[in-house]
Amino acid sequence: MGVSLLLCLLPALLATASAQAGTLTCKMCFGSTETCSLLYGTCQDDPATGGCLSVAEETSLNGTVKKFFSRQCFRGYNNQLNVPLTFSVGNGQRVIINVTQCNTTDLCNSALPQVSPDTTPNGRQCPTCFALNSDTCNSVITPCTGLETYCLDSTGELSDGSSSSPFAAKGCASASAERVKRGTTLVTAAYKLEFSQGSIRPAKAEPATAGPLTCDVCIGPTAACDLFEDTCQDDPATGGCLSVAEETSLDGRKDTFFRKQCLSSYKNPIKSPISFTVGADQYVRLNVTQCNDKDKCNSATLQELRRLEIELRLKELEEQEEEKKRQARDKKRQDPGTQTCNVCFGYTAACDLFQATCQSDQATGGCISVAGETSLNGTKDTFFSSQCLSGYKSDIKVPITFSLGNGQYVRNNVTQCNTDLCNSALPQAAFPKENTTPNGLQCPTCFALNFAACNSQITPCTGQETYCLNYFGFLTQATDTTTPDKKTIHPATDTTKNTMHSVVTSTTKGGSPALGKVPFALYLPALMGLLLVKLLS
Repeated sequence: MGVSLLLCLLPALLATASAQAGTLTCKMCFGSTETCSLLYGTCQDDPATGGCLSVAEETSLNGTVKKFFSRQCFRGYNNQLNVPLTFSVGNGQRVIINVTQCNTTDLCNSALPQVSPDTTPNGRQCPTCFALNSDTCNSVITPCTGLETYCLDSTGELSDGSSSSPFAAKGCASASAERVKRGTTLVTAAYKLEFSQGSIRPAKAEPATAGPLTCDVCIGPTAACDLFEDTCQDDPATGGCLSVAEETSLDGRKDTFFRKQCLSSYKNPIKSPISFTVGADQYVRLNVTQCNDKDKCNSATLQELRRLEIELRLKELEEQEEEKKRQARDKKRQDPGTQTCNVCFGYTAACDLFQATCQSDQATGGCISVAGETSLNGTKDTFFSSQCLSGYKSDIKVPITFSLGNGQYVRNNVTQCNTDLCNSALPQAAFPKENTTPNGLQCPTCFALNFAACNSQITPCTGQETYCLNYFGFLTQATDTTTPDKKTIHPATDTTKNTMHSVVTSTTKGGSPALGKVPFALYLPALMGLLLVKLLS
């Protein structure tokens, strides 16, 4: 549950009562200056539980400075506020709230507390930064002043009454900021800050010496960085130390490069890692670290930076996945009756001949992924696809395999699901591999084109193929292998349209058990051949 640190009450919410014996009279006013001239008057409260309150606050965030002053009655006098509350996030940006309470005499809140920032250095330092529309910010080490002897690290949502934005903030803070944590809400006259994360720790002491900062210098094509080694010096007030690992793949050539050096503009830090792609297998990737807290702070090995390729790739995948989830959430809010599925076709597990998305009915449909392999009439093909499925409740038991003799077979693996983009991954087992282990059973096997019958021969069955299958139908070879137009994508037809008449369990066997459970249409490569099957007894 959220906790409100301070709430500037509107006059309509103030506790008032008629003047009578046993009541405490307090001054009341609101304003943006110390004259506090708006709604000037008095209010009464019970001195046993209430008191008088004076508030002064100053906020300077995102380039705007706002001040607010008030006097009012305060019912919860015994709930002592831990003040002043101050934190500074660098570049003159800060929040200061000061409050005084009293219940000794009438009009005891005549004086307003001070709100001017205390600029006296206290020998402590913290990382400071502030960013809107982001959950991270690039910090620089800044000396702390006044009562701000703690470091605050926080993220959340900032509202100004007309709009709200995510924010990230780090800075020097007073001890009273220890109440800033997940779920806390801080209300000022100008802003409301809702914290989704907050942590506070004692600030470190500033370095004893203020002399030049010494950094390691090196250059090399490997993490050893040993082609050239030296040191350099920079001003710690503005500069720092830098370590860089980079990898490029351009014009068929892949190179790596590592370096350490001084950095003159430490207060303008580079966001890292940096990655951009300029074509197939052509890219530039960099990972950068900066520091200025001690001499040779960039002396650590660059070996960890060498992992940038994995880190960058994971980051890219996370961002892509998050974007898919965001799009799915947006789509679901707009049309809660549908779900989004991935669509792709291809001859390899990359499934890259065509890629898109489709929507299916959430009540009856779902998403499907297929991996298949066929060897028929002397031609061996593999095929992978993901698409929408209209009849999700017509579950297919997989894998589905049957052998037709003379090395001819059909093998399919299928997965189904019914949440947004749940078919991003192809079936984990891909298409079933050949199992040559005899299972002691046998079936007649044959395959013939352009005939309604074929001459069979008794063949030993293997693996999980413990059923015999007898069928005829039509095999259509696709001639158009171009990428399908997006407008032609539709949910898969209901798998109950092709009805299985019987699968006989006997001493002559030949198809996998999945064939004997539910009606189904066999999923074969849509771009290289579609087999329409009618199963016979």
